[in-house]
Amino acid sequence: MLFGTLKQLDPDLVGFQEVLADQHDAIVTQMPGDARNDGRRAGEWATVGYRTARLIELAHGDFRLSETSEVLGRKSWDSALTRIGAGVRLRGRTNGREFIYANTHFDHVGTVARQEASNLVARRVAVLAAGAPARLTGDLDLSEDTSACTVLVHPEAADAIRWIDAYRTVHPQRGPTKRTGMRSRAQ
Repeated sequence: MLFGTLKQLDPDLVGFQEVLADQHDAIVTQMPGDARNDGRRAGEWATVGYRTARLIELAHGDFRLSETSEVLGRKSWDSALTRIGAGVRLRGRTNGREFIYANTHFDHVGTVARQEASNLVARRVAVLAAGAPARLTGDLDLSEDTSACTVLVHPEAADAIRWIDAYRTVHPQRGPTKRTGMRSRAQ
């Protein structure tokens, strides 16, 4: 079903969360990303896929949502699990425009972990973006009423990306479901 959907939709970008090693092998031939527990094969990926016929990779950077983001396999704050993300700087083959695409998976339990993950993502992706437009996808486990979402949309740090909730932009009236779709303001 996954491969049929991807073939039908023909996306330029796709974000995956909770990808295990055998699933990763089946999905990707060229996709940056570390496994969350050991950086190689153990644990899950939160990774990005892009159409190489349309996009050229210029740089990529994986990040761990942790107080010690350089150390693999660490839980931080009040998280239940280790969490990771991936970002890639891409250039369109036809228009030459550069942009960042990032994908992550926030903790489903820890309120502090989601808050700190928001801070970390906003700063880390800003470094990779260096002023270029950016897109963020993932399983953020947030509603728009949380302080962690506020950190993304209205960051206090001057060096952080200020994200726009794309879902709310398209659907300004709040309904019974709360969704978010983040992109940077540098569009």
